[in-house]
Amino acid sequence: MVSGWSQRPALPTIDELFDGYRSYAWRQETLDVFNVGEDSKITDWLAGRPAVEEEKAEEWHAMTRANKEMGRPVSRVRLVGHPITLYTAWEVHAYRENIAAGEEVRILDRNRIADDLNPLWSHDYWLFDDHFVWIMFYDRTGRFRSGTVSDDVAQFVEHRQRAIEMSVPHSDYSLPAL
Repeated sequence: MVSGWSQRPALPTIDELFDGYRSYAWRQETLDVFNVGEDSKITDWLAGRPAVEEEKAEEWHAMTRANKEMGRPVSRVRLVGHPITLYTAWEVHAYRENIAAGEEVRILDRNRIADDLNPLWSHDYWLFDDHFVWIMFYDRTGRFRSGTVSDDVAQFVEHRQRAIEMSVPHSDYSLPAL
């Protein structure tokens, strides 16, 4: 090491962030379609068949419940674009399971931010305790490609507050017809 220089500590991984946050984990969700292999769930929903909770969802709900009991809430704001996509309609419906597990879900209609040019409205990210942000990158089809952790969070903290103020609780949102 060069004299006078100090090595910056490594940033935590996303798993370490979820395990170690103390106050909150908050997500902004922006895409109208996520390409995450949920076509069969959407088909079942359209046919009126009950949802079958998969292991990944069960783990998420168990983690959400445990964190809420410890005073460490998980929450999100879901931006909804127009026209409403089938995926978005299904996802807004499916959030009921997350909410039952203790997650706070809010909805922000993109019409409310149509004149707001802040580029953060188009980014998916998780914010942890005002200390770390995990920014997620997707391709054009909505398939997750990568994520990066940063501790440069000031703009994300400010943006989170604005998103919460402009959104409504899931229970107060009426999804327009497809």
